[in-house]
Amino acid sequence: MGAVAIGSTIAGCAGSDDSTDRVVTASSSEGSPMNANIEAIADVISSNTELDVSPQLATGWEQNIIDAAQGNVEFGITYSHYITQAQNDEGFWREGGDIGPLENEVRMITPVVHRAYWYFAAHPDSNYETVYDLDGERISFFTRGEAMTDQPMAVLDAAEIDYETEYMNIADAGSAFRDGNVDASVFLSSAGRYLPSPTTEAVTSTDGFTAIDIPEELHEPAQEINEYINFDEINADEISEGAGVETHFDVATSTFGTSSIVGSAALDEDLVYEYVSTVLDNQDELTDYNPVVARFGVGEDRNGFADTFDGTQIHDGALRYYDEENIDYPEQPN
Repeated sequence: MGAVAIGSTIAGCAGSDDSTDRVVTASSSEGSPMNANIEAIADVISSNTELDVSPQLATGWEQNIIDAAQGNVEFGITYSHYITQAQNDEGFWREGGDIGPLENEVRMITPVVHRAYWYFAAHPDSNYETVYDLDGERISFFTRGEAMTDQPMAVLDAAEIDYETEYMNIADAGSAFRDGNVDASVFLSSAGRYLPSPTTEAVTSTDGFTAIDIPEELHEPAQEINEYINFDEINADEISEGAGVETHFDVATSTFGTSSIVGSAALDEDLVYEYVSTVLDNQDELTDYNPVVARFGVGEDRNGFADTFDGTQIHDGALRYYDEENIDYPEQPN
């Protein structure tokens, strides 16, 4: 495939007179650790093809879906289940929701880029063992409506406890935890690393943290509140080794979500094929970047499409490559 014009990669978009091979992939907000992962993917594709894949900062992962649908960017990172919800007019995209149904359809492009674990954490001397112990306590959450807020909150609602909610950005949440201004906080880990860095800096200046377990009896009730919740275990040794922060627990149960790259259903099929095939054919190069993006791809020790919901529609250009390479992917609608 030769040069690709921004705008001309989507049927009906303006701007085809400005011929260029630059392809935009929206990442995350400034300072987010996810930006390094998108930069790595962009670098691998750009180094092995004529495409100039350019990362672009974004205001939010729901906005990346909007921008992809409208043709403002070719690709963007977002939560995998956000793609499913947008395709089914659910969540932000339900009728009367914060965004509402999209005018243009979107498709999943890549396998899972990373898995994020969200769990409750507190100071080691808190004596909290399970989320039931958070009854009546003050808890910091991230942005209202985000998956990393809604999923932990559904767990507390399933436990039928009362709690005081404090919405904070990442840096403020770290400071509040460090200074003892909240009783517990939602923490985020990925691929054995404690994230994100502003919070890490705050926590490493303390005597560490303990994770608060989510009893198995709450899994099903929480999933009845939020059907996109998944549960898994986090290992303290991996987090401590990856972040240099002291942990005061062994293993705890966490909710988690996955991220994938999204694009418009109207994107040129050959462009999507080249984008996907190039990064997956050269996925071993990602190990040179960081341990999170090193798990992106297919095969042993790679994320594949793990925990992606059946029925999530994948772009035809990507499907062509997956079929050629006999790569398993979620069941597609008829």
